Amino acid sequence: MKPTTMILGFLPWVAFGVVVPLIGPHAVALSALLGIGLVLSGAAVTREIRPLNQMSVGSLIPLSAIAVIALVTGDEMHEWLFTWAVPGLAVALGAFLLAMLPVAPFTRRYARTVTPRASWSSPVFVRTNLIMSAAWGVAMIVLGACNILGSAMDAYADEFGDLAQVQPYLG
Repeated sequence: MKPTTMILGFLPWVAFGVVVPLIGPHAVALSALLGIGLVLSGAAVTREIRPLNQMSVGSLIPLSAIAVIALVTGDEMHEWLFTWAVPGLAVALGAFLLAMLPVAPFTRRYARTVTPRASWSSPVFVRTNLIMSAAWGVAMIVLGACNILGSAMDAYADEFGDLAQVQPYLG
């Protein structure tokens, strides 16, 4: 597998996840559009425009929805997207990866680039890709759930009280 392909697949999420917190809620649309641009650029660089790989599709759907919503709404919705949708993106991607397991496991496309064609239908190859793809999906959902929990603790700091103050627990 070419590491460039995997890195380009996650780059839109990394950029989106870094730009929004740095700039703030008013940058949600801009950050989503940046993510969409990076998805399409990455697909062009890796020559995976037709058909787009799963990571690209799984990125374009939520990023496009966030961009459209942010472009047609006001500040209140931008705050909501900033607080809940941005942290929840990993959950959306993880759910997409898990939903695609029966059709096309996420890792299969990458694994085929380094595995002889004769092995593609072997039970070991198929099972390994199902397990690895499921692990990626679950990991993304757990990451997203942790992000949502962090947002909830920030948003409801008064209700959480001292529990929302994470620093004392970190030592």
